[in-house]
Amino acid sequence: MNASTRRWPAAVLCGLLASQAFAEEPVLVRGGKFESVLPPAVGVKEVSVADFHLDRTPVSNAQFAQFVQQHPEWRRDQVAALFADTEYLAHWSSPVEPGAQILDQPVVRVRWFAASAYCEARGGRLPSWYEWEYAETTNATDVSLHDVTWEWVDDFAGMLVAGDNRQQSDPDALRFCGPGGLTMEHKERYETLMRVALLSSMQARYTGPAMGFRCAQ
Repeated sequence: MNASTRRWPAAVLCGLLASQAFAEEPVLVRGGKFESVLPPAVGVKEVSVADFHLDRTPVSNAQFAQFVQQHPEWRRDQVAALFADTEYLAHWSSPVEPGAQILDQPVVRVRWFAASAYCEARGGRLPSWYEWEYAETTNATDVSLHDVTWEWVDDFAGMLVAGDNRQQSDPDALRFCGPGGLTMEHKERYETLMRVALLSSMQARYTGPAMGFRCAQ
C-alpha cells in the first residue's frame, strides 16, 4: 500500500467534517414553570426556567472530532490526566478520527471537562439539570431527548449531594441516599429518576459507553 492510499481515510473524514457545521442551530425553548423530580426546596414543587437555546440532538462524533482537531489539548493522547483517564474516547479509531461508521452517532466516553470545553468553544455551555428536565418534561419542539444516550449537565455535582465533590466520599451516606431520595417526586418518571441517580453518582473525570452531551445557550 503506497503513501497516498494510506492517507485516503483521513482525507475522506476531513471532507465529511468540512461538510458539516461545527454545530447545528440550537432550538429556542420558551421558559416557564414545571414540577421537577428534584424540588428546589422543601415544600416547593415548581421550578421556574427562563428562555434558553438547546441543541436538537446530542453532539456527534463528527462534531467532536472537528473540535479536537481545532483544540488538540483535548485529544485523547494529549489531554491532561487531571481531566480524563484511559477510557476517554477510547473507542475512536485514532486520537482525531472516530471512524467512518460512527461519525453521525452521538459522541460518548466524554468527560464533563471535555464536554464543557466543547460547549464553551461554541460560545455556549452545558445545560443545567432543570433546563434539561424542563425540555424533556414539556416535550420541547424539535428537541430529541428520549434516546439511549446519558447526557452531562452543568450542575450534575449538586443534584443529590453537596456541590463540593470532595464531600461525595463523606461517611454520612444519608447525604446521598437519604434526604435526596426523600425529596424526589414523580416516581412514575422512572427514566428521569434513573438519569438523576446516574448523574449524581458521577465525577467530572468519569464517563461511560453511553455518556454524551449537548450544549445550551
